[in-house]
Amino acid sequence: MKTNVGIELTDDERLDLGQKYHGKKKPVTRADINKIVLDYIKGVLDARPHTIQEKQAEPIFNKQWASLESFKQHLIVTGEHEVLEYNGFELKAKNKNGRVETFYLALGTVYTS
Repeated sequence: MKTNVGIELTDDERLDLGQKYHGKKKPVTRADINKIVLDYIKGVLDARPHTIQEKQAEPIFNKQWASLESFKQHLIVTGEHEVLEYNGFELKAKNKNGRVETFYLALGTVYTS
């Protein structure tokens, strides 16, 4: 199925997204937006539901998150993980055992890769 999703962005929003996406002061292009959307959809399709054991071991998987930013703030407040990198698209954090995990958000659920 071909889609034609209209997304309107101001120049400031394009620049903000570009700084997060490219890591430098460069506005996103239509091609960048297309890739961001396709990557998000692929992430949702590739995400597998958490097992009962995973949910019991890691309560953060039980909660619905409004944004990756709210999840990041939770990690900072609780001290469960040390946030290493965050660009708005994914979050890298080190747990108390020293294991580095990459988190992303798909339909309100946090997943690790």
